[in-house]
Amino acid sequence: MFTEPELVSVVIPIYNVEVYLRRCIESVLAQTHKNIEVMLLDDGSTDGGADICSEYVVKNSRVKYFYHDNMGLAKTRNRGIECACGEYITFLDSDDWFEPDFIRKILSDMKITESEIGLCDIYYANITNQEKHIVKLRFTQTFNFVAEDKSTINKARLFAWGKIYKKALFIDFNIRYPDISYEDICTPLLIACACSVSYTPEPLINYLENRPESLSNTAKNISDVGNGLVWLEKELTSRKLYEKLRPEFKKIALAQFRFVARRFGCLPDEDTKRDLRTLGDKIGELLPELIGLSDKRYYVSDNWPIFRAVLDRCLPFKEQIVNTPAESNSHLPFDEAILMYNLAELIMADL
Repeated sequence: MFTEPELVSVVIPIYNVEVYLRRCIESVLAQTHKNIEVMLLDDGSTDGGADICSEYVVKNSRVKYFYHDNMGLAKTRNRGIECACGEYITFLDSDDWFEPDFIRKILSDMKITESEIGLCDIYYANITNQEKHIVKLRFTQTFNFVAEDKSTINKARLFAWGKIYKKALFIDFNIRYPDISYEDICTPLLIACACSVSYTPEPLINYLENRPESLSNTAKNISDVGNGLVWLEKELTSRKLYEKLRPEFKKIALAQFRFVARRFGCLPDEDTKRDLRTLGDKIGELLPELIGLSDKRYYVSDNWPIFRAVLDRCLPFKEQIVNTPAESNSHLPFDEAILMYNLAELIMADL
């Protein structure tokens, strides 16, 4: 007896990305898994994107177009969740694009492992020359039972895209994206509520990196990183998940700080410096034990002076950064092949 493949809803938030939009839509329509609905959610674009969307609606019955006044990425994703008809849902940013087998291969692995979330490796594409390199996720097995391996919430990485979710995960646990610019902080909560996650060890999605207009490249959104961490802590606590996941939450918080410091630490304006300091303070409020490290001194790689300067300004340490291991009173073992510039590993070493 023939059984129709599962319907997958592909939610594509759109805001002034006319130049990338056709490539994005075409990559979805070219999927080898054909039972899809392509949901184009226009968040009040002012370019020619609406005309492109209307063109595809006419040409292909699987394409649906939704327009609303600008309300931000989080609310747009949430509208997609509410309107999606599929048993499965995936998000695709409108400047990114799928490989042809993205849905088919991930969905197949999800069904084999009976997982609620499936994910894969990633192609990072340079915006200047379109050269690509592969970023592999840190999974060693294709099936990951969350209760037994709590580090799954970190290995999966935060971004909403590059994953397929059972829609029931959003509905049954009443999970929606928080209305902040770093709405991807919702991802660890989704994984924490799932029983298992499947991993397809193949790059099946293309991420366009270094686009200046993207939210992740906007320094004015630094404060929302702290707001997102506060939101995640409250959500995990209310669901009685926080205590058992606290070590992983700490890694997420420090990784987010490191990400922001690396990306924006070189900016000279006072607003950015203030926001970085505020983020450091907020992490200290969420994780008070970090303040207890203030009597120790640590070293980082000599060749990363910007990061040293940012840490000097932002983290609640006293003489925390020195230039060489010889100057440090830390009892960390030193391996010349692994310079301790990775703040997250440094803190998590349980000194």
